Amino acid sequence: MRFVFGQQKIAFRSRGTVILTSYKLQLVLMRLLLDLCFRSYVVRVFSVSNYQYAFRFEDDIVLYLLSWAVFLPSLVVSEKWYRSGAPSRTVLHFIYLIQFVPFTTMLGFSCFPAGFCIFTAAYWIMMAVFSFFLLKKETHSAGPADPFAEQTAAFEAAILVISGLTALYFGYISGFRINLSILQAYDMRIEARTVSKLPGSTYLLGASRILIPSGLIYAIRRKKLWMAAALAVFAALNYSFDGSKTLYFLCVVAVLTALFYNRRFNKFIPFFLNALLVLGFLESLVASDPLLYRLLIRRLFFVPNVINNAYYDHMLTHAPNMFSNLLRFFGVHGSYDIAFVVGDVYFHSPEMSANTGTVGDALWQFRYLGAIILPALIVLLLKLLDRCTRRVPFEMLIIPCLVFAYYLNNSHFPTACFSHGLVVFCLVMLLYRCRRLRRRGPALEMAEEA
Repeated sequence: MRFVFGQQKIAFRSRGTVILTSYKLQLVLMRLLLDLCFRSYVVRVFSVSNYQYAFRFEDDIVLYLLSWAVFLPSLVVSEKWYRSGAPSRTVLHFIYLIQFVPFTTMLGFSCFPAGFCIFTAAYWIMMAVFSFFLLKKETHSAGPADPFAEQTAAFEAAILVISGLTALYFGYISGFRINLSILQAYDMRIEARTVSKLPGSTYLLGASRILIPSGLIYAIRRKKLWMAAALAVFAALNYSFDGSKTLYFLCVVAVLTALFYNRRFNKFIPFFLNALLVLGFLESLVASDPLLYRLLIRRLFFVPNVINNAYYDHMLTHAPNMFSNLLRFFGVHGSYDIAFVVGDVYFHSPEMSANTGTVGDALWQFRYLGAIILPALIVLLLKLLDRCTRRVPFEMLIIPCLVFAYYLNNSHFPTACFSHGLVVFCLVMLLYRCRRLRRRGPALEMAEEA
């Protein structure tokens, strides 16, 4: 009887694991939870806030069914990204989860004009096409463990120098204060905009925001507590300068990842997002102002789509940017900053920087041609990420993948590449287990001959 009971228990556990890791089932559940969140909370908040001009809503059963007809076929492509071990397709999968799935929810409630919906669909089709042809042969491998296990001195030095100098500089500007309050983040951000800074210093600040979490994971996994402590201090100084909530939360997640991460956790990413949505809904039942909905779920899933729609409306009557803002590097003033224009005109907040990436940025840079050009540029950047991280353990890349997805989703492409340090991160990752920067030894020679 015990043996039979044990088999039944194992069989039950196996079925439960299959349900939790069933990608299509979890994504359908995610879509339903986003619908519930949007209808019960987001509509109410957007309708009474300064989002009114850029937001509309109505119930239409035909559009709702159409949104599912758009969503369900996309699962075929997204599942391939989900099951791939390459960092590039992991990034694409994250962007899909935080932008495209919520887009289909808002499409179902008639939030967008037809032109914007068609452009968004074309954009994602081209993203799938370019990823299929340009990323097809890319694979990720951490490389041989033994011969190169200690070839990380240059990698450590690069992270400590970049993040350390950045923290000292911006700590000096802010008086070396330590303020970890989330509620004061926007005040620190506004204050940071008024401070004069050395040219190029913001690029190092952006790079440190992605290097510090990766370095924390590396240091904790390697039991280099001195390095972890130094990076924690650097992170605190950087956050205290401009209140970057991205860095704040990423460092917390980095510590949890270093302590508990297992490669099998990747299978549960949709489940974790669904758990977050369920917790947000439960909180909304007992709180008039649920923090998870207000600070995280609404901002992560729905605000970027509203901003993208505002960009679409703006670009109906304005010329595209064509990356002309890059001319400032040559002493020539580029075009106006659309983020503040959209913040003022569409959200009635002149100080709001309505940054966005992907669909909105494609329209801003190239108008309708952006549906082809920007997906190609993003996929090429992700191909560079694959090439630069071939020998890096995946547990050190899961958070950078999140950062890539976040910044590509919420920032203009040049800003994400340079101001937020995505390109610098790729270059630093080249130093990890770089065989040319280590003295030759018997183990290394054997590995090279093999």
